[in-house]
Formats: sequence, structure tokens, C-alpha cells
Amino acid sequence: MSMISGAAKAVLQKAGWYEGRTVSIQKSIHLLENAGYLIFDKVEAFLTEFEGLDLNYTNSLGADMFVSFDIAWSLSKARLYEKDLIVEDYPRAIGCKMLTLIGRENTATCLAINEEGTIYTLNDGYILEAGKGAEALNNLITKSYKELKQVPMPDWWGE
Repeated sequence: MSMISGAAKAVLQKAGWYEGRTVSIQKSIHLLENAGYLIFDKVEAFLTEFEGLDLNYTNSLGADMFVSFDIAWSLSKARLYEKDLIVEDYPRAIGCKMLTLIGRENTATCLAINEEGTIYTLNDGYILEAGKGAEALNNLITKSYKELKQVPMPDWWGE
């Protein structure tokens, strides 16, 4: 991920990330599968590099932010209906086949990745697209919600 911006790279490095980082994700994969999430290549690739990182930073609006790529912690904060939304409803709304939890932002907002590697923030029917790879990390760390692309909700949402 050589295109990570200087600001995003500093936040990631403060959390313990470095280029070429790889960690064992067997426990995280097991936890996700037991919770009913699908595992695919993009999930494994992302978690292998970022699993276990907790990011603390100030966004472009001056708000203090917390992002955790700790799967055990992210699952512990899950609301009862959340998995069904991420596995069934959000992919349908976005127009993708698969979506899996990869972390959490400020406890209530889920971070998920699809089969193409696009990362989304999901919160009670609001879907924001952060992008893919380095672009997604740059956007999550350096931009506010208002600056991310909002995915329009389909008419059937909430029925």
C-alpha cells in the first residue's frame, strides 16, 4: 500500500502498522465465521495487514476519532440485528455479492469490505463509501463523513 498519504501513514504507524506487516488472523476468521460472516480473499488480505490496530486521530473537521480493526472487539459491540444487515441488506443496497465486517468506527459505525475490496462505513441505514485500499484508509483517516461518497438507500430499505 505505497499510496497511503503522509497523514494516514502517521496514524497507522502510531497504532503499530508498518509496510509489510502480517499477523495471524486464524482467531479472527474463526470469530467472524461463528458470527455468520462470509470470508473471502479481500477480508483475509485486509485483516492480515491491519487486524488488531486501534487508530486514534483527529479528522478534517477537528473531531476526535477512533477506528478499531480488532475483530473480537468489533464483534463484542455488535447490535442484535447488525450481522443480518451486513450480510443480507447492505450488500443488496450497495449492489455487491458479499460484505463482511472488518472493524468499527467510534463503536456504533461498522466498517465492512466487499468482494472487490471497497470499504464502507455502515450505520443504521447510512452507507458511506470510503474507497479501496490506500484510498479507503486515506479517506477514513483524513476526511469527515460529509466528505465520503454516500450510497443512496433503495426504496425497499426499512420495509
